[in-house]
Amino acid sequence: MAQYDITIIVKDKTDSVKASKLIEAAGGKIVSAREIGQRQFAYPIGKLNEGYYASFVVEIEPSSLTGLQASITNSEDIIRALILQYQPTKPLALQRVQAAPAVELAPVKEQPKQVEVKPEPKLALTKAKPVKKAVKLLVKKPTKEAQQPSEAQRLKALDEQLKKLLGE
Repeated sequence: MAQYDITIIVKDKTDSVKASKLIEAAGGKIVSAREIGQRQFAYPIGKLNEGYYASFVVEIEPSSLTGLQASITNSEDIIRALILQYQPTKPLALQRVQAAPAVELAPVKEQPKQVEVKPEPKLALTKAKPVKKAVKLLVKKPTKEAQQPSEAQRLKALDEQLKKLLGE
């Protein structure tokens, strides 16, 4: 026989007794029973907002476990059920802890000075300039004067063109 932990949710405490009788009828022997109590659900289950929780440790043959599971599923009294293989936990061995030797503190001769903490002044927020304008300020476009040649350069260029045309 193997041991299983069966946790159920029923409508009220009387349905918990019906569930234990259902387990015994399927051929299981209840080793221990623990009533967790009335709890509220995280979300409604079948128009119910709360249920009664109970947990049983049961010894039952693995072959008859499927029949028990089917009868729990078909029961209208049981809202939800969870069947897990039971593995008892061993209690932790108590260990002796040696107390650390007491540390003596030297007496304080002077009281520490209290420092006044002054609140920092609030910073005034200024309206930021748009990024496009900042970029335009950084990139200088050539002026019209820089693009146009000076008067002397212009006359010189005209003289050269005139000489070419006249063939001189």
